[in-house]
Amino acid sequence: MPTKFEIFSQTYESYFKTTRTSRGITYRYLSVPGTNANLPPLLWLHGFPSSLYDWHYQLDFFHAKGYPLIALDMLGYGGTDKPTDPALYKRSLMARDVLDILDVEGATRVVGIAHDWGSSLLSRIADLYADRFLGFAFLSVGYIGPNPQAPYDLDILLPFLKKLTGKEIFAYWEFFSKPYADKTIADNIESFFDFLYSEDGYSLGNEYWMERGKAEEFVSSGQRTPRAKFLTEEDFAVMREHLIGPGRGLTGPLNWYKSATTGVNSADDKEVVAKLGDKFPVKLSVAQPVLFLGSGKDPIAAPSRMLPPTEQVASDFTGVTLDTSHWILLEEPEKVNAEIEKWLERKVNKT
Repeated sequence: MPTKFEIFSQTYESYFKTTRTSRGITYRYLSVPGTNANLPPLLWLHGFPSSLYDWHYQLDFFHAKGYPLIALDMLGYGGTDKPTDPALYKRSLMARDVLDILDVEGATRVVGIAHDWGSSLLSRIADLYADRFLGFAFLSVGYIGPNPQAPYDLDILLPFLKKLTGKEIFAYWEFFSKPYADKTIADNIESFFDFLYSEDGYSLGNEYWMERGKAEEFVSSGQRTPRAKFLTEEDFAVMREHLIGPGRGLTGPLNWYKSATTGVNSADDKEVVAKLGDKFPVKLSVAQPVLFLGSGKDPIAAPSRMLPPTEQVASDFTGVTLDTSHWILLEEPEKVNAEIEKWLERKVNKT
């Protein structure tokens, strides 16, 4: 009997494409034609340490509904190029990559849907190319606008966050930004999966994610903890192959963190604000409908932190919080699909 991944691969095999963007980056992506000409293309942007396959529940659901679908292997992942220089992961550069792919596909008015670091990129796309979109949906991580005043040096940022919130919220970024993190994770991949997909992610997040040194301690020492029940051993086998299989690796995915902690994103924010000129911050008001699906059990991207800036930027905002971990699209796919479909029907498809 074929596995879930084998069925997915067989279903979409003929729809995979590659293209070279204007800056010379090759992307692998999925482009599925729609069967209903009245429905807009849905663009899917995954986060860390995922792949476009993580969207399989959503892709199957909306494919059956007749929507055109475009799902990317993000920069550093899968069949897409994996540059080792964090500077090439600048959000504005990757935003232009996405627009190049939409141009190749002739997709002029699309709906962007993103999770985790994909939401960070979708935010930059909304800053620069909102006129190409009919709506924006953010899962778990909300809109992240340009903030050139924010410190990127973790020695400054983490104490600031602890004073503000009582927690070093992004303490785990320190480990993920170290030059040997890719090898440490690959050598302890089972512990890494336990760390990310813990059955009790809320408690683990508070204990290990938000205190410096704890993430590295957990993974490098090979600690184990029960994993979330919504993921099977088959799911983890697919994830394992995607991250450390032949031609893969963690260097590219971790560069999304390094681009933040080395100042690449901060410099990009300054450039975006300078480009917007006297329109800033007035420009940062999205006229298109915006959906935020929050993860109620996410200790890092807590809805209380993610919702306000997302609602503030949106003139037409819909916010829903589900009782899930950070992996909202995998844990409650039926609810996620239903909320996205309802939002599309009420807010997007009628425009």
